[in-house]
Amino acid sequence: MNQSKEIKAFLFSQYFSDGLRITLGVLLPSLLCAQVDQLAMGVTISLGAFCASMADSPGPITHKRNGMIACNIFVFLTALLTGLINNSQILIGLEIVILAFGCSMLTIYGSRASSIGTAALLVLILTMDHPQSVNAAFVYALYILIGGLWYMSLSLLVSQIRPYRLAQQALGEGIKEIATYMRLKALFYDTQSNDDANYKKIVRQQAIVHQHQDILRELLFKSDLMVKESTPTGRRLTLIFIDMVDLFEQMMATHYDYQMLKEQYAHTKVLAAFKQSIIKLTHELENLSYRIIQNDKPIPLHHIQSNLETLKDAVDSVETDFGLNNLVLKKILINIRNISRRIEKTYSYFDQQELISSSLNDDLYKFVSNENFGLKAFKSNLNFDSNIFRYALRMSLVCLIGYIVSDLLPLGHHSYWILLTILVILKPDFGSTKERNYQRLIGTLVGGIIGACFIIYIKSQTILFAILIFCMIGAYSFQRLNYIVSVLLLTPYILIL
Repeated sequence: MNQSKEIKAFLFSQYFSDGLRITLGVLLPSLLCAQVDQLAMGVTISLGAFCASMADSPGPITHKRNGMIACNIFVFLTALLTGLINNSQILIGLEIVILAFGCSMLTIYGSRASSIGTAALLVLILTMDHPQSVNAAFVYALYILIGGLWYMSLSLLVSQIRPYRLAQQALGEGIKEIATYMRLKALFYDTQSNDDANYKKIVRQQAIVHQHQDILRELLFKSDLMVKESTPTGRRLTLIFIDMVDLFEQMMATHYDYQMLKEQYAHTKVLAAFKQSIIKLTHELENLSYRIIQNDKPIPLHHIQSNLETLKDAVDSVETDFGLNNLVLKKILINIRNISRRIEKTYSYFDQQELISSSLNDDLYKFVSNENFGLKAFKSNLNFDSNIFRYALRMSLVCLIGYIVSDLLPLGHHSYWILLTILVILKPDFGSTKERNYQRLIGTLVGGIIGACFIIYIKSQTILFAILIFCMIGAYSFQRLNYIVSVLLLTPYILIL
């Protein structure tokens, strides 16, 4: 697919929609309050909105709503408690240890619960250096709560206005990841490819596809709108998702001795024909992905049947022209034919008559996992055998050390960045922590240079404000898509702010 389609697909994607929504939700309170000379109040409300946005991850509307309600409660209580005790360094240190441990343990309940814990820790870090009276602490916490409720209202309103949009975006992005997986499978038929390196990429991509499918299962099968309504849009999305799951499982279950294939058939043209045929199917999947994201009717890019006939001729020529046994090649051909038919069937769902004749299996809704937020899961992880428990201990200990260092050394007003960096970088496994540390370092250095250039050479406040908005949207759009790009845009945004 050409670059213009990639850019257009991104602008219609869930990531960009999230960036716009979060930017609006976070920026608007500060802008409005600044107009009445209450910028400090506006920034506090914006902080509450940002914390609520952390729990606004993809999923059914009920999950998003419940997550943001829980986040607002946690954040409000944390802000209030921190404001009441921040005159005592000992009590703040104790709060950091307890809250860092408890919030990190929330990871056992999934990414949304983990985000709620992160939001509470963020408010703790940003509040602990501001001594307040009892009344001021309550007002500060109330402003944060107002910001959280504002963002929750905005997010739920957007979801109600376009109820199918989130599922469309998630489905399109999921199909695109399947296309990437299929493209990696096509490399096995390239005589010059490194199979070992490709296997590692396949495993990583397989995990990404499963993650997208889990989100889609919740969106489609845990949403009352999708399950109870029989509208063409909801029905079409569900049928496409089911076929894409079957297609992906078929690709995962299919495996051949690729080294043997290269040794026996490298001198023929059949392997190149297989690769070319599979690449064409990835183009069809990418086309489906972009059109679904853009809410357009997709039209096939290639004549799929003609492609299969050409491939069949290449398989037959192995026996007729080279005198080689082509039984295994016929099996591969059958597999590609089945995938092709599945893609053709998906295209047909955009025909109204085909959509009506297709039926849904009620048993599919039984395969959606149920979330368990009981204390049993928490208690079962309170031991050193649990990776989450060890992570929570590391988080609490390192945060305490960071607090002591920031308190003892004359690091200035921005000493809280020590704890912020720990919060962002430290992850349950060492590999993620190391990678996140590297990405944050590169993104901060490059973004810092760019931000400094903006501040030094651009004197117009209007232009700087436009750059600020651009960097905000970009940082929030890429926070789930590409962390290093997100940090690169976040740094000049903070410097300008």
